[in-house]
Amino acid sequence: MTAFSVLSFISSPATHHAILKGSRTVALGAIPDYADMASSFFTGMRVPSSLIAGSAFGAMFALSGSSKEYPRKHKWLTETYILYHVFSLLSVILSLNVIVVSTATANGFLLLGSHSISAKSCHDFMMQACPYEFTFTRWSFFMSLFAFLNSVTTRAILEFDLLRPDRGRARTFLLSSMLAMKLHLWSFLTSYATDGIKLLNLWEMTATAFRLYIAKSSQTVTGIASIAALAIAAVSGIVLASRPLFSFNRLSRKEP
Repeated sequence: MTAFSVLSFISSPATHHAILKGSRTVALGAIPDYADMASSFFTGMRVPSSLIAGSAFGAMFALSGSSKEYPRKHKWLTETYILYHVFSLLSVILSLNVIVVSTATANGFLLLGSHSISAKSCHDFMMQACPYEFTFTRWSFFMSLFAFLNSVTTRAILEFDLLRPDRGRARTFLLSSMLAMKLHLWSFLTSYATDGIKLLNLWEMTATAFRLYIAKSSQTVTGIASIAALAIAAVSGIVLASRPLFSFNRLSRKEP
């Protein structure tokens, strides 16, 4: 092949088109597909949330009639039953929220494909593309996890009758062990950071999650109704819990 034929081949329109196409392919391949990463993140959140939801749902009805079957041996028995079912219910609700929101968001990324959002990391991409879904899903998962651990603790207290005065050491061992594990998880999640981004700042995440929830729900009629229902549930729960737990008659009641 002569030099003239080589130059003719390089300068041909077909060769230019092939070179441009190849360079675009290389450039696109070098850019991370954050939409695919975000879809994988939300898909991965569904597996542990499904396990927590199934376990908490079964546990919520496991002791539904036990408070009526057994005699009232000591004070705080009714309160412990109430706490057990409240923690189980919260775990179910929050886990279902993770499953529904993460499934809908992951399907949205799969259907819509890539987003033209410039971001230096997948975290920045999700904070721009889906801040409500990203924040509320993580917050709901962590809260459902801690609620589930609390329900396990109260279930163990009821199952092994640890409210009896003669079982104070066993009760202290259980509460201390569960508290140590929860504090360890909290400390790890709070201190763990990647590229300067902390995985969990619980107080800041809680405030951000509720701010995004109110902002997003206030845009629709059903969302406003959900805010009102949540407020009613919160007020009624506080009133219901404060009466038996902080009653002077109950606090001064002696053991039979």
